[in-house]
Amino acid sequence: MKFVFVFVLILIIRIFSQDIPSTSSGELKFYVDFSAFKGKEGKTYQEFYLMIHADQLNFVGDENKNASFKVSAIIKNQKEELILNKDWFTDAILKRDSVNLKSLVVYDQWAEYLTPGSYGVSIKIVDQENKASGISEFNLNVPVFAENNFSASSIEFISKVEEKNGKSHFEKNGRIIIPNPWRRYGLLIPKLSFYYEIYNIKKPADDKFLSIDYTIIDKDNVEVKKLSGIEVKKSGGNISIVHAVDLEGLNSGIYILKADIYDTAVNQKYTLTRQFEIIQIDYLSNNPLLTEEEAEIGRRLLEYFATPSEYKLFKTLSLQGKTKFLLNFWQEKDPSPDTPENEFLERVMQRYIYANQHFSWGNYEGYKTDKGRVLIKYGNPDEIKSYSSEAGYEPYEIWNYTEDRSYIFIFGDINSNGNFVLLHSTKEDEVSNYNWKDYLRAF
Repeated sequence: MKFVFVFVLILIIRIFSQDIPSTSSGELKFYVDFSAFKGKEGKTYQEFYLMIHADQLNFVGDENKNASFKVSAIIKNQKEELILNKDWFTDAILKRDSVNLKSLVVYDQWAEYLTPGSYGVSIKIVDQENKASGISEFNLNVPVFAENNFSASSIEFISKVEEKNGKSHFEKNGRIIIPNPWRRYGLLIPKLSFYYEIYNIKKPADDKFLSIDYTIIDKDNVEVKKLSGIEVKKSGGNISIVHAVDLEGLNSGIYILKADIYDTAVNQKYTLTRQFEIIQIDYLSNNPLLTEEEAEIGRRLLEYFATPSEYKLFKTLSLQGKTKFLLNFWQEKDPSPDTPENEFLERVMQRYIYANQHFSWGNYEGYKTDKGRVLIKYGNPDEIKSYSSEAGYEPYEIWNYTEDRSYIFIFGDINSNGNFVLLHSTKEDEVSNYNWKDYLRAF
């Protein structure tokens, strides 16, 4: 079952060229993208980026859930000669109170030095717990980089940039660059962020800056947005660039990002182009994004956050209408709409997963239990007091919340079957029963 439904916008990309991310087939759905950088000894430093949704993986453990999947990569040249055949394991940790998007989406990245030319690439992922698998196969053209000429790498589309804090295989030139192997922007990632490198820059004394123009071009070859004259300091012969372009006002579709890099001091120019996709609310007018299963998960969350009238309205809508409703509902609750992430939604999704993994009972999924509902709606308590062996009483727990204002939730195993039901709370609009302990008397 997929949990990412509309909020991560799982779509089939209809693109016209071969420079597109690869989507896997099989039980596990994942995405692979790639970028080329200047290497050494005539070879190109070819990076590969992988993204898989964590809900497809089988997490095990107690406090923090862990999952592991095996990645197998095979590369062959045009003569079908084996160039690379290697396996490795990637681990994912689903923390109890993590709001990091990487708790829901797992990224991996690796690189190979390859001779310029055409290759066939096969990448397979196998979940080490349940052995579910997926495979991605695609053709790859590895470019050549001239040793001394003014040039630039491929554009790498990215989801975020982080400060370096320890060793990471996502590091580039002192920063942590997290890729966006979908290359999809718009609704929840309003800014097109990207990384690239510029090589063999001359540095005359009278010109300390490069000038860069960014142009976004639609499928009809029409320029729809342009940023001109962006200055970049010449800090060395090779420099790295991280920039972002606001996509406000652009409709859904396939676009090309064009970067014209000028070194006017020596009359040099280099142009980069690469495709990406924008998905905005207008896409939904003719293309419902939700499956029935995904809409059902959306309903479950709305039950805990929507008003009764909103919830009643949602249940009457078509699949297309439910999609629009959910997008608008969560966007309105985004505490920082100027950032790519919707932190509120990320927390809710994380709690939903945690509830199903920790509070399921019998045939009831965790989100349906009282503990699951409280966790999803109010977050993790600041303190949990467990009473499992108090004489004369069945087990019970007291959850304390203190961050905003103090209130408690008391859950009791009144039937001695492991299902803790909500007996009392000091939170408004919740069950209030100051004689709650009477329900826990052991007979």
